[in-house]
Amino acid sequence: MTRHLQQDSLYNYQIIEFSIAKEALNWCLEKTPEIILLDFASVNENASIFLEKLRSRLSNSQFTVILLIKPGDEDLAVRAMKSGAQDYLIKNQITPEILQRVIRHGMEKMYLMQQLAQTKAALQQSEHRYATLAEVVPVAIFRLDADGNCIYVNDRWSQITGEPIQAALGRGCLDTIHPEDSDRLFHQWTEVLTQEKMYCYEGKFLRKDGTTIWFYMQILPETDQNVTTIGYVGTLTDISEQQAALDDGLRPTIGDLIEAEAKLRKISERLTLAISSGRFGIWEFDCVQEKVIWDERMYELYGVHPEDFPGNFDAWLSFVHPDDQDYLLVTIQQVLHQNQEYDAEFQIIQPSGEIRVIKAYGVLNCDEQGKPILMVGINIDITERKQAEQELIHNRDLREVIFNESADALFLVDPVTLLTLDCNRRTVELFEATNKGELLGIEGRTLQRRPFTSNEIDTIVTQMQTKGFWSQEIEYVTLKGKLFWGNIAAKPITIAGRTLNLVRVTDINERKQAEEKLLRTNEQLAKANAELARATRLKDEFLANMSHELRTPLNAILGMSEGFIEGVFGAINQKQAKAIATIKRSGKHLLELINDILDLSKIESGKLELQISDVSVRSICDGSLTFIQQMALKKNICLSTHIGSNLDTIQVDDRRLRQVLINLLSNAVKFTPEGGNVKLTVWLEEVGTNETLGAEKLISQSSIPSPHICFRVTDTGIGIASEDISKLFQPFTQLDSSLNRNYTGTGLGLALVKRITTLHGGTILVNSEVGQGSCFTVRIPYLSGDNSLKKLQDPERVDLPATLIPKTLTIPVILLAEDNQANIDTISSYLESRGYEMVLAENGQQALDFAREKCPDLIIMDIQMPGMNGLEAIRQIRNEQKFIDIPIIALTALAMPSDRTTCLAAGANEYLTKPIKLKQLVLTIQQLLKNHQELHTSKYRKSD
Repeated sequence: MTRHLQQDSLYNYQIIEFSIAKEALNWCLEKTPEIILLDFASVNENASIFLEKLRSRLSNSQFTVILLIKPGDEDLAVRAMKSGAQDYLIKNQITPEILQRVIRHGMEKMYLMQQLAQTKAALQQSEHRYATLAEVVPVAIFRLDADGNCIYVNDRWSQITGEPIQAALGRGCLDTIHPEDSDRLFHQWTEVLTQEKMYCYEGKFLRKDGTTIWFYMQILPETDQNVTTIGYVGTLTDISEQQAALDDGLRPTIGDLIEAEAKLRKISERLTLAISSGRFGIWEFDCVQEKVIWDERMYELYGVHPEDFPGNFDAWLSFVHPDDQDYLLVTIQQVLHQNQEYDAEFQIIQPSGEIRVIKAYGVLNCDEQGKPILMVGINIDITERKQAEQELIHNRDLREVIFNESADALFLVDPVTLLTLDCNRRTVELFEATNKGELLGIEGRTLQRRPFTSNEIDTIVTQMQTKGFWSQEIEYVTLKGKLFWGNIAAKPITIAGRTLNLVRVTDINERKQAEEKLLRTNEQLAKANAELARATRLKDEFLANMSHELRTPLNAILGMSEGFIEGVFGAINQKQAKAIATIKRSGKHLLELINDILDLSKIESGKLELQISDVSVRSICDGSLTFIQQMALKKNICLSTHIGSNLDTIQVDDRRLRQVLINLLSNAVKFTPEGGNVKLTVWLEEVGTNETLGAEKLISQSSIPSPHICFRVTDTGIGIASEDISKLFQPFTQLDSSLNRNYTGTGLGLALVKRITTLHGGTILVNSEVGQGSCFTVRIPYLSGDNSLKKLQDPERVDLPATLIPKTLTIPVILLAEDNQANIDTISSYLESRGYEMVLAENGQQALDFAREKCPDLIIMDIQMPGMNGLEAIRQIRNEQKFIDIPIIALTALAMPSDRTTCLAAGANEYLTKPIKLKQLVLTIQQLLKNHQELHTSKYRKSD
C-alpha cells in the first residue's frame, strides 16, 4: 500500500508505519496524523474500544480513520464505523485506484470537519462579541424565560436599580417596581403573554435609599423554529432626566430612545439568526460507489436512527416525497453532467409519517478527467419557515410582511417604464441609501456595474412571459460606490388588480468571493502541477541525455578492451593484458553506476515494474555469492551460507532480488577487514513469529501479517553507529568523509536495496555496533512458486562462443549506421575479425542509400545521429517491400523504460543499449540471420 500511495498524483504523503497498535497510539499522543489506516488484525482488543481510546486521547484534533479488514469482517467494520471510523477497505480487493480514492475522500472529509470547527469557533467569537456589547450599552438589558422568570441582567441594571445582579434573578427583578405602578404593570404583563407582541411601558423604580427612578421599558418575545415563545428579551432606560424636564414644561420626545432600542433589537435578532442558522445537517455522496454518509444532525432531520439507514442513494431517495422524486433525479443528473451547483428544495416523509420540507445545497468534485467523484453539501429543515410563509401569504398583508420584512432586497417595478415604485428596508441597507426616497423613481439597471442593454431587457421580458420568472447573477454598485455581487430574480405579480414586477436581489458577495478564492487556489494548484510535470520531464530528459553521453564513449572503451583481450587486434603481453583488464573493470564500474542512477530514478517515478516469476532460492543465493567470490578471495574473507531445508522456489523479480543480495554482500565484503567472515542465511518466518525483530532497527514495514522469507547478511566488519543507521538508505550518502576516502562507492546501493524491497512489499532491518560487524535482514512476503522449476538457470549466464563464419559460406554483409568514430572502429573491427563484410554509414540518410545499393543481410542502426535519425531511417527502410523482413538491430545509448518499445515499434527486431558486449552482439547477429534464413526457407517450400 505504501507503493500505491507514493504513486498518488494529487498528494505527497508522509507515511509512518507501526506493527503494534499500542505503539501507534503512543505516537499519536506526540504528533497528530491526518489519516490513520488501521488494520483489524493489529488490534489485540475490540476495534471499537481502541477507536474510543484514540478519540478520547485526540479529542482536540481532526483526523480520519480507515479500517483494513479481511473478507467476511464487514459487519465488524460497520460497528467500528459507528465508533468513529469513516470507511473501510477489504484487503484482497485493494487496488491503487481504490486506495487513493478512499484516502482522498478521507482527506476531503477531514478538511470539511476542520472548516466546520472553524465556523463554530467564529460563531462563538461572534456570540462573545454580542455579549460584550450587551455589557457596554448605556441601557439595562434583561432576559426572561417563558414563565416570566428573570435569567439574565447586565451590569447597567444594577447601576439603575441599585440592586446586585443576583437579586434580580427569578422574580426579584419586579421587587423594585414602585407600589404605585405594580398593579398596572402586572395587568399589562398579562396582555403581553397573550398577544405575543412588543410591549412598551413607562414607570418608576423605588430604590432602597428612598429615591425614585423613572424608566422606559421595552419587551420583545423570543420564538423558536415552531414560532413558540421560549422567553423574552427587554431593555430598560433611565428617563429620570427627561421626566424632570417634563415637569419643567420642557419634555422632549422619546424618538431617540426608541431608535436606540430598535438598533439593540436588531442586534439581538442577528444574534438569534446566527445561532439558529447552525441547525443544518452535513452529507456526502460518493458518486462512484453511490454511498451516502450523514452526520448526526442529518439523522435527526430525517427522523431515523443510524442503524436503520443503509447509507446508499436509493435509501435516501426513499425518504423523498413521491411528488418530488422525479424533480430531484433530474436536478441531480444536471449537477453530475453539467458540473452545476446543487440547489434544491423538496419534501421528505419521516418514518413516523410526518412530512418535512428540506432545503439542500451541495458542490460537486470531479477528478482530472472531469468525472464526478464526490458531492458534499448540507440539508436545512425549513418546514416551519415554509409554513410561516404560506400563513403570511394568506393571512397578512403581502407588502407589510413579505415585502418589508424580507431578508432580501425587494423592488416593485412598473413593467412598462421600468421605474422603481417601492422597495423594502433591506434594499435601503444593501444599496447604502440614506432613505427609501433615493431609490424610488429610478431604473434598477442604473445600479448595475454594467447596465442591461435594451436587447437584454427584451430577452428578460420574453423569458418572464414564457417561464413566469427570470434570474441571473450580476455585479451591483451601491450609492456610495461599493461593488457587490447579487442574485437577481424577477416575476410578475398582481397587486390590487395591477400587474407589477417583483424584483428580488440577494447579496451573494461572500459566496462569490469564496468562489474566486477557490478558483485562484485551483489555478495555483494547476500551475504547481504543471511545474511538477515540467520538472519531472526535465529530469527524465536529463537522465536520458546523461545516459546517452556516457554510454557512447563507454561503448568504445569496453568494446576495444574486449577486442584486445580476445586478440582481435593482435597478440598482447601479460603486462598489457593486465592494463586492458583494469580499463575494462573501471568501465564496467562506471556502467554499473549509470545503471544504478537510472534504476533509482525509475523506482522513484513509479516507472519500474517488477517481473515476478518462480525463482529457485538456492540458485539466486549461489549466483549472488559467485558474483562477489573473487572480491572475497582477495581479502581472504570466508564466505558461508545456510538455506532452510523447507525453501524451494519463491515468486519474486529474479534480477532485482539478485541486485539486493549482491549489494548487501558486496558491502559486507567491502567493509570487512582481511581474514573476516561474511555469512548469508535464508529461512522462512511463519505468521506469528518474530524472529527477525530483536534489537534491530526497522527501516520500513508492511502492517499486514503474512509468511515472510528472510535473507540475512552478517559480517565481522567495521560496524555502524546507531545514530547513523537512519542515514544508510539515503541516495548519494556515505556516513563520513573517512569512508569516502577509504571505500569507493556513490551511496546508491543501499538506497536501491530499500526501494526494491519496498516494491516487493517487504522490509529491511539493520542491527550493528561499531567494531562488532553488521547484520542486514531483508524480509519479503513469501509466495511459493506454483510449479518447481524444472531446470535452474546458472546465475551468471555463460555465453556461447561467438563463432567465426566458415570460409565456404557466403559472407554476410552488415550495414553499420553510426556517427561516433570510436564506436565505428570498435564494432567494425570486431565484426570483420569474425568474418563479416562491413558497410559503414554515418547518418540515417546514408544508411537508407547504402541499404538500397548494397542490399545487406543485416543492419545495425544507431538511433541518435545527425540529420535523419535512426528511428526515421528504420521506418523508411521498412516501407520498402524488399526490406520488409531484413533483420535490424537498434543500437542506442538511451536506456529509459520507453526506449525499447519505441525502437521495436519503429521496426527494429532487437534493441541493444550501449555500451554493448561485442560477444552478445555477435550472438544476436547470428540468431537473427538464422531466423531470417529459416523464414525464407519456409516461404520457398510453401511456394513449391
